Amino acid sequence: SAGGLIFSIPQEQADLAMQRLKEAELDTKTAIIGEVRELGAGEEKRIALID
Repeated sequence: SAGGLIFSIPQEQADLAMQRLKEAELDTKTAIIGEVRELGAGEEKRIALID
């Protein structure tokens, strides 16, 4: 994948993260939110870095 780590996270966390990203107008493309785990092909969610 181009530029970054990919994590598997619950959809609700991904949705919240993306909402917060839009509000913050951040542009980075990877993040760790809550508990993450390595994932298999086809399940990736890419979200931006959030504090």
